[in-house]
Amino acid sequence: MIAGKIVPAMATTTTAITGIVCLQLHTLTQTNQIKYFRNCYLNLAVNRFIMILPTPKIEHKDKEYNEE
Repeated sequence: MIAGKIVPAMATTTTAITGIVCLQLHTLTQTNQIKYFRNCYLNLAVNRFIMILPTPKIEHKDKEYNEE
């Protein structure tokens, strides 16, 4: 009985993720500015859908690698 509920859950999750990826690809074709892109947290079990700004990249300074 429990195993029969996995296929609809996978189809729903796959559809939601595909929609989010398509939205981000559409954003990419319209602009290259990072302020328009989002990270997404999706949890269909508790109906949680959160889109946040991406974190800035972390730059590490390595004395042996960077010749500055």
